[in-house]
Amino acid sequence: MNVENLVRKAVADLKSQWDLPASGFIAGGSIANLVWEYHSGNKAKINDIDVFVKSEPSDEQLLNWQKKEFICSNNYNHLTQCLVVSDKYKIYSVSREGMLNYINVSQDASPLTILKSFDINATAVGYSIDEDKVYFLPEFEEFLETKKLQIICLMTPAHTAIRLMKKADDLNAYVDDTEFEIIQYCLMERGIIKDINRFRFLDKYLSLYRKYSETLDKYFYLTPSREATEWLKQIKKKDISLWQLQPKASILEIPASDYSFTSNDVLFFFRNCYGDKKKTLLFKHMQPFYKVSNYLDTTDGNVIRFMLDFSKSHVSTSRTLAGLTITQQYEVVKKVMQSIAPAYGERTAVKVIEAHKINPDQEIDDYTAQLYALSVRKEIARETCDYNNAIYLPF
Repeated sequence: MNVENLVRKAVADLKSQWDLPASGFIAGGSIANLVWEYHSGNKAKINDIDVFVKSEPSDEQLLNWQKKEFICSNNYNHLTQCLVVSDKYKIYSVSREGMLNYINVSQDASPLTILKSFDINATAVGYSIDEDKVYFLPEFEEFLETKKLQIICLMTPAHTAIRLMKKADDLNAYVDDTEFEIIQYCLMERGIIKDINRFRFLDKYLSLYRKYSETLDKYFYLTPSREATEWLKQIKKKDISLWQLQPKASILEIPASDYSFTSNDVLFFFRNCYGDKKKTLLFKHMQPFYKVSNYLDTTDGNVIRFMLDFSKSHVSTSRTLAGLTITQQYEVVKKVMQSIAPAYGERTAVKVIEAHKINPDQEIDDYTAQLYALSVRKEIARETCDYNNAIYLPF
């Protein structure tokens, strides 16, 4: 399957029916639904065309953003949240011109960052007009192959539960019970998941919930958010009704972790670790380091025990070690300690790991070791942490 060709065909079809802008990033349902039509035969529904445009905010928009005045906006609901999405980019304003939704975003909103902020795999595709370039996430291609809807970003679980049902209906696609069970867990444990927000929704989503209530009622109770509604009325002078979902008993759980975690961590755990005792134990103790599905790529107890100890003592090294398997992390630590610690000390070696993303296959000669050591000396001079309990490698 050539996804790029399908996307370019979709863009050509959009151009043949509507006047598209000269610049911006078109993403989401308009392209995704057409690609799905070409692939599955299911007739595409196109209600609008979302165009992301990088912009600088006006003083009023910036003030509104800082005050979070858009929190009840009903203008744009396809992203996981209205204000700050993954990797910290911002949405300043939304406007509609005919079929086009213009979403004005901050300068740091790259195409991939935008796609990663979408909540469902079936929408994670787009086209950059300026670059004449197609972008899509692997999860979108997987959806085309499996016809199975999955959550890829869980920052607004109540909205996503309803949107899953709507997408399944629109696309004639399949959604597994597990997706709703994950949302149940997130709603039940929302106090410990640090980036989940927008638990409440407006009448538009209320209508959709009721449309799909036969399925959604199996997992949630629909309740009015009376306190929030009254607060909006009294303080903000907005006559808006808000609703929320209360989870019925969740059958999923994550064991108490040594670390706080994000909604992405929740998704990662249930996709890759749930039901496996060894993986669950490692995730519990090494969550900042455990970021790839094949993380546990060894049965060597010495490697596993060492990385467990090292991760507890030097959690800040996860910034550069995350994304590697446990064996690769071990090899990086071993390499840096052997080449830098004898001459410059373990403290310097740890700082080098914190500051530099080192390839497990990279050779570190004496000159490279010296450069690495020099690169962190200012940081070490400012460091006040106690290293008396540092872990030493047995090499």
